[in-house]
Amino acid sequence: MATLGTTIFYKILYILTYVLFNFLLISAISLSIYCYCRRRKKKSDIDHESNKKDWELLRSFQKDVDNVLKSGSQMNNEANELWQTNEHQQGMTAQLQKSVADWYEKSMEDLPNSAEFNGKSYKSEDEEKKLKNMVLEAKKIHRNLDKLKDKIRYLQVRPTDDERQALVQEEDKKFVEDLIAGVQKVDNLIPEVKKEDKCIADLIADVQEKDEPIAGTSDLSGDIKAEIQSFTLYWAPFRAFLIDLQSSGLETKTEKAWLEEAKEIIDKAQHAIDKFIKNTRKWKSIFSYFSNQKARTELKEGMKRVNIGFKKFLDRKERFGIQFKRYSTRREIDPLQSISGTSQEQPSNNVQISENGSGNFNNELENLKKTYGKEESLEKLQALCTTFTRAHGEAAEKEEGIRSSTEEEKLKQIKKLAEKTKYYLEKYEKNSDGRRPVKKLHEKFDQIKEALEIIEETTKAYKFEIRKEMGVVGLDEDIQAVASQLITGNKHVVCVVGMKGIGKTTLAKNIYRHSDILDHFSARAWVTLTDLKTNDYDAVFKDVAKQVSEPDINGSQEEENRRGEWKNKVCAILKKKKYFVVLDGFTAENDWETLKAAFPETGGSRILLTTRDQCVVRTVCGKLHCLRLRTKEESRRLFIQMMGDDFDLGPKDVKKLAEETVGRCGGWPLQILHFGYLMSTEDGKLQEWPKSITPAQEPWLKYLKIEGRITLKNWLESHKIEINDWSDHEGKNDLLDNLSKFFAFFFNLFPRDYEIPARRLVALSVAEGLGLGEEGRDKNKTTKLVAMDYLSVLIDLNLIQAVEFIKGKVKTCRLPSALEEQFLFESGISQYHLVDLLDQKSEIYNDIHVKGSNSPKFQQSYIDLISYLSFDTREGNNPGEDVGKFLREGIASGCFHSLKVLDLEHVFRPQLPNTIGKLVQLMYLGLRWTYLEEIPSSIGNLLNLQTLDVKYTYVRTLPKSIWKLQKLQHLYLNESHRSKFVSQPRSSSLKYLKTLWGLFLDDFNAIKNGLNKLNNLTKLGLAFQLELPQQEELARWLKGLKYLKSLRLRSVDENGDAQDLHLEGLSGLKNLSSLYLFGKLDIQSIKILFPDTSDFHLSHFTLSASGLKDDPMQILGSLSSLKSLCFYSDSYEGKHMLFIKKSFSQLQVLRLWNLKNLEKLKVEEEAMQKLRELEIRGCKSLKFFNGLKHLMSLRELKLPNIEDNFTSQIKKDMFQIFGGTGYPPTIILDHWQPELSET
Repeated sequence: MATLGTTIFYKILYILTYVLFNFLLISAISLSIYCYCRRRKKKSDIDHESNKKDWELLRSFQKDVDNVLKSGSQMNNEANELWQTNEHQQGMTAQLQKSVADWYEKSMEDLPNSAEFNGKSYKSEDEEKKLKNMVLEAKKIHRNLDKLKDKIRYLQVRPTDDERQALVQEEDKKFVEDLIAGVQKVDNLIPEVKKEDKCIADLIADVQEKDEPIAGTSDLSGDIKAEIQSFTLYWAPFRAFLIDLQSSGLETKTEKAWLEEAKEIIDKAQHAIDKFIKNTRKWKSIFSYFSNQKARTELKEGMKRVNIGFKKFLDRKERFGIQFKRYSTRREIDPLQSISGTSQEQPSNNVQISENGSGNFNNELENLKKTYGKEESLEKLQALCTTFTRAHGEAAEKEEGIRSSTEEEKLKQIKKLAEKTKYYLEKYEKNSDGRRPVKKLHEKFDQIKEALEIIEETTKAYKFEIRKEMGVVGLDEDIQAVASQLITGNKHVVCVVGMKGIGKTTLAKNIYRHSDILDHFSARAWVTLTDLKTNDYDAVFKDVAKQVSEPDINGSQEEENRRGEWKNKVCAILKKKKYFVVLDGFTAENDWETLKAAFPETGGSRILLTTRDQCVVRTVCGKLHCLRLRTKEESRRLFIQMMGDDFDLGPKDVKKLAEETVGRCGGWPLQILHFGYLMSTEDGKLQEWPKSITPAQEPWLKYLKIEGRITLKNWLESHKIEINDWSDHEGKNDLLDNLSKFFAFFFNLFPRDYEIPARRLVALSVAEGLGLGEEGRDKNKTTKLVAMDYLSVLIDLNLIQAVEFIKGKVKTCRLPSALEEQFLFESGISQYHLVDLLDQKSEIYNDIHVKGSNSPKFQQSYIDLISYLSFDTREGNNPGEDVGKFLREGIASGCFHSLKVLDLEHVFRPQLPNTIGKLVQLMYLGLRWTYLEEIPSSIGNLLNLQTLDVKYTYVRTLPKSIWKLQKLQHLYLNESHRSKFVSQPRSSSLKYLKTLWGLFLDDFNAIKNGLNKLNNLTKLGLAFQLELPQQEELARWLKGLKYLKSLRLRSVDENGDAQDLHLEGLSGLKNLSSLYLFGKLDIQSIKILFPDTSDFHLSHFTLSASGLKDDPMQILGSLSSLKSLCFYSDSYEGKHMLFIKKSFSQLQVLRLWNLKNLEKLKVEEEAMQKLRELEIRGCKSLKFFNGLKHLMSLRELKLPNIEDNFTSQIKKDMFQIFGGTGYPPTIILDHWQPELSET
């Protein structure tokens, strides 16, 4: 029985075991399947959630693209109005839009709406793959989209962007503020955590400087520490980023959609910390240890979820290519200091840019490696230092000098990790038992390396890309002039006038932010009147009140002022302040009397008004400031600035065509910028447009309000345009008549698109006698000055483009091509002026080049001529022969006896007849660039001749009869061919001579024999080969030229190389404004030339081959009027150059060329505050440049032929050097040579 019972028992036991085993097996399998399904579902849910976030971002991005394309379409329409081509009917579109538009069209087809997305759920691999591809494509077009947005931004004149905060919508500001509030809630929980668990609180607050034990931390697991420390590395920069974002604002819907994910992360962090606090408070008993451990474990899991959330958050930004931007406008007065403090100079063979803070940090790392990097630790330490350098570079360099909370937080974290590294190394070295725990040290290195990688990740994600505002091209002098007028002038209103798109708002914006304006006025306001609804001036006054009032105007105040009382409110506020108000876009339709009542004329307050209507100036009794069209070089720079890097990458032939096309814009910025917009491409290369593209005429006529063909006088009168201070004089009609004649020169006497030298216009004005006898005209003004006045008026009216300025004066000008056929003139203007344009269909061509005097009506046609201009620039002898024959036959037949201007510039070797002396009325003889070898002696009979120009000819010796020209005022010779005077006859003297340029002296007797009697000279250019004792006679003569304004001296040997130059003090030359010296000065100090700098008004100073030993900058820096300073080859032989504090107060251009010994430049604070252009060329020894950051107005930094490591270092550290919120100057490395000639 026992056996049977045992058997049954075992069978039952077996059965039960079998059943139990199978049950457990089935349960385990079921549980595994269940868990697997749960994981799959959870992963699917996570993937779906991730896909949903991608989808939401794509939808937002799609809206942003749509907005940009709409703006782009508007810009295309405007561009097509401004430009025309044979293909105009097809329309021109900026090529930059193509990929953006293509993506948008594709996204409209492929991206589902909300219902479709939830229906598809994006769980299938195909749908998910399609979504990922769309994200990838979105990232690819992000660059083009940003590029397109920037170019559109440049073209949108208004809103003015003067305060970017105003452009951030209220709901976006509230959104960012809510995020910051959420972060603050989390930060406020840390004190509560500290009450429950100090160790955890210190870790979260990131107060642990090193890894020394803190009470209660010994029982913390490494996992908890790692997760919490990772959290702090993510959390602190995120907090700082939000603070920066609050000031810069959100720009796009995509940015906001991405930040929506941050809300979840904040909530997770708050929940994890809040839950930890509650759990630690549950058990205050014997079980508190276990409850704390559980709470810490849950906190670790919560921190892990937050850290994963951060990783995904940052990864999504990277995948979409989202980039936050800041727009730099101006450099702050106090630029960002270097990251490691002010660096000290150390003797080195390497280039040192003292503003660069990263140098000190790298030195510290090198010291760590030398001190502690031994044996097996060296490789690990080297890898760690490399990571440090990379992370520091991200924080210090790629932030591009922007002062930000994000940057400061990164640097703080890096510094803390560097201190920990040093602490570990010291602890490792001082190990008491002689054993070196290398493994533990390496573990610490790995932890720090992981922390640095997180810093790299967050720095890259949270950095703002700096977008430069469009640089101010051609407005620098206007900004200074208007700012000065606002501060020191006596007019309450200053009016900036110019055609649409010429830069009025840009000018006003720069003045509004000008440091002098900020210092001078206690309150500012900006009003854009183009946005004004009909007669809704209350809105203007309300806006001004909000801008100038310290407390916000709201609540009861707003109710109180709702009934049209804003005008009185503003007036009451402004009476107590020195205010500055900009009224942008004022028109003749605006009610000035209503506006004026709100702005009292008290306490030096000022109003800056921009308008297209010059008649407004008279209405508001304001000071007029006209904006001119841009010069040729400014137009080129403006176009290149619009194109960016695209221009540099373009083919040479396309670049040349583009520059030629820009030249036809007449200097109108609006047309130039739109052309740059059309030329922009996606691949970063200048695209080729058909040669037929030309600037459209209609916009010019529209914006200048020119309807049909009209005379200048009628146009001025119809638009009530008053010309400066002349309109009230009795001579108003004379002025308008003479101005019309002067304007006619551009139409009738010069080829189309011709760049006209101003001196040729002056000659024609003299011939016409313009300005003589004009009532109200200053009688002391010469005809030349009157002509320049006329030219200035036409430039101010935007009817003429000043093509080039030299030393503040117009050198060449031209008529914009759009106006070439728009004005009518009296037929007489061409009757008395003969112009040879080589038009074979004209009678003039036949008379000069074919028939000559045999032509019928020859004598009748030319007997009363007062000017003859030839533009026959053909090569060979024919041009000279034709002109010679025409003049000879004409004079012989009794013609040309009234001729006052004979201008043969660029005609190759004209054969001047001996009978030219019969042209006794001739006042101007222009032979420049003719390569003529001699002048007929009969020229001495031209007793009325005032200007003789033989510059760039082969004339070596002037005939003796030149001394008979008693009325000669301007004589231009060619010093390169050593043009000389003969001795002066006793009975003759050129007592009225004012300009003597290009004369060569190799005999000091010439000074005694006539030159020393030329005491009325205002402009003198000499080259000479004289011994030093002979130069003393020259120096004595120069000291007596009390009217001299411009002096150029070149002391040369027989090969044209520099030799000794003797020059005594210049104290007698009180009117000298321009000085050029070539030759080795025999003086110990530059002070010998300028014994008392307060006596001089020098504005342009150039030295070449002077061999100065002592640094001249401290003396030259006190020349209060100096605007341009050039030190050319071997002019200074010293090693150091110092620009002391407050020196060179007016200097705008500084050039240092080929100073082979120069090693160090130092600029102290407040030196050269108006410097715009700095060129350092070929200074091979230069290693130190301290104080570059003090040059607050610098626009261009030219560094051709400079050591590569110097230029690359400056480019690398440019944003650190200049700092603030502004952009650095443009760096130019090409070999461009400036024009050195003055005339």
